[in-house]
Amino acid sequence: MNSKLVGLVTSRDIDFQKTKVLTNSDQVLVQDVMSKDLLVGYNGISLDEAYEILASSRKSKLPIVNAEGHLVSLITLSDLKKKKEFPLASINSKNQLMVGAAISTRYEDRERIENLAKFDIDVVVLDSSQGNSSYQIEMIAYIKSKWPRLQVIAGNVVTNYQAAELIKAGADAIKVGMGSGSICITQEGVDFNSQIKQLKFEIFFTNYLIK
Repeated sequence: MNSKLVGLVTSRDIDFQKTKVLTNSDQVLVQDVMSKDLLVGYNGISLDEAYEILASSRKSKLPIVNAEGHLVSLITLSDLKKKKEFPLASINSKNQLMVGAAISTRYEDRERIENLAKFDIDVVVLDSSQGNSSYQIEMIAYIKSKWPRLQVIAGNVVTNYQAAELIKAGADAIKVGMGSGSICITQEGVDFNSQIKQLKFEIFFTNYLIK
C-alpha cells in the first residue's frame, strides 16, 4: 500500500502457469507471473462507478491509485456483491467494514488501546461484568481524552444509576444486563432479577435527559 503499483498477481495468473514452472518455484519471479496491463480506478471513485468499470471490463478486481500511481486500496467484485447482499452491514465513512476490539479496564490495557488506535479501529468494547466501577469510568475518560472520535461501548449495567455514570463519563453505547452466560454467576450476585426490557427503556430515557 502507498507504493508504486507495477502489477497484480491473482489465482488466475497462477492457474495459467505451466506446472513444471510452479514446481520449480525458486526460479519463478513475481514479475514474470503478474499482470502488468492493469485497469485501475482513481482515488475518490464511488462504489457505483467502480462496479460499472468492473462490469464493463469483466474484471473481478480494481486497484485504486492516487495521482502518483501509488496503490491506496483494492475494490473487488465480491466486496461489491456482499455490499448488495448485506446492505445493513456496519461500515465506516470510507465504506469499509467497521472494526472493533475488546479491552479490559486494567491500567495495563492502556498500552493495548494505544496500539489499536494506531490502526484506526472504529469502536472499543470495555469487557467488564460490573460496569459502574471507578476503573471503567477512568478508562472511558482516558480513551475520550486521547481519541474523542473513537466509539466506546461500556457496561454491563442493570440500574439507571450505573448507566447514567457511564454516559456522563463519555460512553457512546451501553451493554444492559449481567451474567447471561450459562456458567456465569454475576447475575446471581448483582443483577437483582432486573426486568431487562423495562430497564432498557429507562436507560434510554436517562440518556435523553443527560444529553
